[in-house]
Amino acid sequence: MGGTVLSADDVAGAIAFAYQQPQQVCIREIVLAATRQQA
Repeated sequence: MGGTVLSADDVAGAIAFAYQQPQQVCIREIVLAATRQQA
């Protein structure tokens, strides 16, 4: 596909965000994608 690759820090930040949510919040799925794409 090409384009920009997510860094390990990007992925870790998303995981940390999900982990820090209160117990009443249910995150069933996380989908990550780079926002910049090569033309």
